[in-house]
Amino acid sequence: MNHSNASSGIFFEWNSLLRDILRNFWMVMLAAAVGIMGLYIVEHSIYKPVYSSRATLIVRVKAGAAEAYTNLAASSEMAEIFTEVFVQPAMREYAAAALGEKEFNGEIAASVLPDTNMLTLSVTAEDPENAYRLLKSVLNIYPEISESVFSNAVIDIIQDPVIPRGPDNAVSSRNRMLVSVLCGAAMLAAIGLLSLWRDTVKNEAAYNAKIDAPLLGCISHERKHRGLRDWLLRKKRPLLISNAYASLLFAESYQKIATKLEYMNKNSGDKIFLITSVAENEGKSTVSANLALALAGRGHRTVLLDMDFKKPSQYKIFSVKYMENAELGELLKGKTEAKDYIFRRHRKSELFLGLNTKRDPDCQSQMHRKLFQAYLAHLKKTVDFIIIDTAPLLSAADSTSLMSAADRTILVVRTDCTYAASVNEAALMIGDVGGRLAGCVLNDVYREFSLFSQMGFDESGYYGRKYGAYKNYADYGKYSAFKWDAPEESVPGTDEHQEGRE
Repeated sequence: MNHSNASSGIFFEWNSLLRDILRNFWMVMLAAAVGIMGLYIVEHSIYKPVYSSRATLIVRVKAGAAEAYTNLAASSEMAEIFTEVFVQPAMREYAAAALGEKEFNGEIAASVLPDTNMLTLSVTAEDPENAYRLLKSVLNIYPEISESVFSNAVIDIIQDPVIPRGPDNAVSSRNRMLVSVLCGAAMLAAIGLLSLWRDTVKNEAAYNAKIDAPLLGCISHERKHRGLRDWLLRKKRPLLISNAYASLLFAESYQKIATKLEYMNKNSGDKIFLITSVAENEGKSTVSANLALALAGRGHRTVLLDMDFKKPSQYKIFSVKYMENAELGELLKGKTEAKDYIFRRHRKSELFLGLNTKRDPDCQSQMHRKLFQAYLAHLKKTVDFIIIDTAPLLSAADSTSLMSAADRTILVVRTDCTYAASVNEAALMIGDVGGRLAGCVLNDVYREFSLFSQMGFDESGYYGRKYGAYKNYADYGKYSAFKWDAPEESVPGTDEHQEGRE
């Protein structure tokens, strides 16, 4: 479910957050590895191991074992007193003197076991053998100390000290794993916070709160891979509403926008729609192709012009190859005569394609402006709609020169791609260069998570995904490559044109 907080500007979108986590999961693993490496450095530079040698003693009265049981309370009190005696500085001095050393390089600790007359005595030092030697020295001199404290008390050793095998403050594997998990969790939290605070358009609610431009419609997310096999092979399919496996929700998104374009055409006579985006990879070419298909599917004679000369993609979307006299760039530069230029007709529809199959970065500066305007004006008289796919605004500033020739400009905004400030600046710039902004199309919108939709009880669920799954009909009406028929009515141009088929 999507949640928003308009006052704070933070909008939550589950897919955006999950996508950021998956894309940056290597950073989580790196943080976990850094945590382990940092702990290793600390262990070998700052960390100092300490070792403790321990012995267990019992305090009893000299009267005998039978009386010791009857005087358990008195023995326990004496044991408490001896714990204070063992940790006195005098004990350390005597033990060091017994070893012939000037200082007692260790710490003595003593504690009474609860409800008993037994106590645990330990010596901690930086060396395991030294800890053992110091404890043995303490045990050797304790009878003299005990006689001066309690003359009727006897201290017996019931567990002799041993040389410790490992340090007391060793970092266990569990602690290493805990440090690694905490570092990874901290990085995961940082990624989540940055994802939430990133000032992009994550959903429709964020668009309405951040963007000062009308919203023409939202395009639902459509998977580019048909299955696991396609995903493993990195096989992407063109996202066209004419494909038989296109989902119902995806196709209906374009039909709603096409209805708004028809309304603009009816009320204001707008025919030429220029489609652009702020940055690359926002889906403007796919939006252009599908809007042209949607309008042509309603019986409108539609021309789609691919004027992204630096990175043409419509020929890939419609799966066409190079053909002589069918390159739009050569026509606009005057290398191909208008009477010889051939539009490619998409199957048996009313859609005609003016494409480029090769990159031509200099075409925008070399094309004849007056010829283009005259040709566009002639097309406008003879067709119902003209869709122009141009380069993104950030990658080609020349795209703004075409906006004044179009009736309306449509800005494609992909969710969680471009910052909201950049979208608002682009909307203002379109007006500054003489263009008329029709509105924005919010592309690649993920539907809200719903258990019912996953079970297929609404249009976004099972039936929405399986709509048109009968792939045998996908090639219905598809023409053979480079096979042409004379049209019933010539394609708009200066003279006679032909209808091209894929």
